[in-house]
Amino acid sequence: MTAHAIRRRLVMGAPLVGAMAVLIGCAETPPPPASAQVSTSPDVLIRNLPPGQPALVATGLAAYGTVQAVDPTSREVVVRTAGGGTLGLRAGPEFRNLRQLRPGTRVVAAFDDSGTARLMMPPRPGAPMRPGVQRGTVEAVEVGGRRFVMAGPQGARRLVTIENAAMMAFATRLAPGDEIAVTTAAP
Repeated sequence: MTAHAIRRRLVMGAPLVGAMAVLIGCAETPPPPASAQVSTSPDVLIRNLPPGQPALVATGLAAYGTVQAVDPTSREVVVRTAGGGTLGLRAGPEFRNLRQLRPGTRVVAAFDDSGTARLMMPPRPGAPMRPGVQRGTVEAVEVGGRRFVMAGPQGARRLVTIENAAMMAFATRLAPGDEIAVTTAAP
């Protein structure tokens, strides 16, 4: 077969391949089972929170995860959270342990109310938490990331509100099951 004939077949088949790709992309996926919809719906979880419990207002938010990949030249690190989400961060110059990071290393991706993202090593087990910091697990995140429900270590559920747009974008990348730490303003 000549090069001209091959090129002609490719050109003639391209619209068919494009049409198939569009059709495949438009196929609807079946909705998740009702049990999954209820367990990840923030509105349902928020309505079922204990009455009279005020929402926490987050001034900082951190997600715990494991390193998937490290690029030492660009200082970019890919972190996978417990809920299966992937976070791509650039380690700043203050992060001096970059050469020690390997796939599987446990790290913390933190966001503060100024919109700054930081990569940190997790605290040592048993180390006391700083004042205003609460650890927990994400149960549900509202679309847009303005609110989410967090279950604390003893199972106490709290509503967390975020007022910073950059932190909201970070919260939308969280999923049920992710380990987090929420920093609140000092009382």
